[in-house]
Amino acid sequence: MKKNTLQRFLFFWTKPDIFFYALLWLMVLVVLGTVSQKYIGLYQAQHTYFSSFYFWLGPVPLPGGYTTLGVVSVNLLAKFIFASPWHWKKAGTIITHFGVLLLLLGGLLTSITSKEGSMLIYEGAESGHFDDYHAKELIVYTLDESGGEHKVVSYAWNQTEVGNVLTVPKAGFSLEILKRCRNCNAVNRENPEADPQYAQLQGRARKFDIEPIPPEKDNEKNKSGMFFRITGAGEKDGIHFSVDFIESAPFVEVNGVTYYIALRRARTYLPFNIRLIDFQKEYYPGTDIPHHYRSEVVVEEGDTEWRSLIQMNEPLRYRGYTFYQSSFIDNGRQQATVLAVVRNGGRMFPYIASITMCIGLLVHMVLYLPRLIQRRVT
Repeated sequence: MKKNTLQRFLFFWTKPDIFFYALLWLMVLVVLGTVSQKYIGLYQAQHTYFSSFYFWLGPVPLPGGYTTLGVVSVNLLAKFIFASPWHWKKAGTIITHFGVLLLLLGGLLTSITSKEGSMLIYEGAESGHFDDYHAKELIVYTLDESGGEHKVVSYAWNQTEVGNVLTVPKAGFSLEILKRCRNCNAVNRENPEADPQYAQLQGRARKFDIEPIPPEKDNEKNKSGMFFRITGAGEKDGIHFSVDFIESAPFVEVNGVTYYIALRRARTYLPFNIRLIDFQKEYYPGTDIPHHYRSEVVVEEGDTEWRSLIQMNEPLRYRGYTFYQSSFIDNGRQQATVLAVVRNGGRMFPYIASITMCIGLLVHMVLYLPRLIQRRVT
């Protein structure tokens, strides 16, 4: 009885109706996501309809992109294993089917492993990290004698809900989140002494407050801020604030060690450094509008280093990371390059899947070609 029930369950997932209706729903998601971009922006639309298991339409939960693609994947896998005609005459169909499964697997790996951000490097300087476009972190770190940063602990944005108390390991102090906003302005305190918490305010928090403003449609333009109370740090106990659009961060000293606490874009550290040797740009004749710019860089890893040129449509690829020439900064005294950085663990799967499907179609054509010729003859 249990075997029959399991068989019915497995063969239920082989039905082509599941694939048909899932594709229809994917079309609906594409329409909803495309239309909503105008009102909530690309990033929020993507996360609401595509990078989600469900979303709410009023009081009704509806399947998101992850759930729908999961159903499609299970349906195709069940059809491939339990309902495929395992015969050499159907080899082309089987290979093509396998290629589609590889394409879906690549999409899953991309969703799990991909990271995108930007790297800012001034001429003559180097960098070994890039900043995420969207994710924010509250980080506690120290600096060594050469100015190198050493992370003590970091907390993702979703760990910094108002009221949360975050203990900094081995540092002897804690952070209580008092106020935060995903997008905000730093505003001057008009009459700070009238604030009942003024005696607890420390550093820049005595001069500035944060004011929430509506989020930007382009999520990377949002400027975040946070107030937190430090306890257990001695003289620096009190209320501090940090925003991701001001580089300086509040700090405390505990047992002779200086700890910096900063809200900023989440960083990904690379196993190598990139040093900018020279940045060049070319302008349209008679204008100050650049039409081409490039960066001459040196990649440093251990005792090895080599030069490379990054320019528009010619990125640098190394160790799974791709560096694109994105923008630049020129303040008249110093130039800097802005590189878009992408890491995608599933980058090769679309190529492999496409080749596999092409081979499958070719095999299918070769196997059926004699039959087609015979029909023409008769």
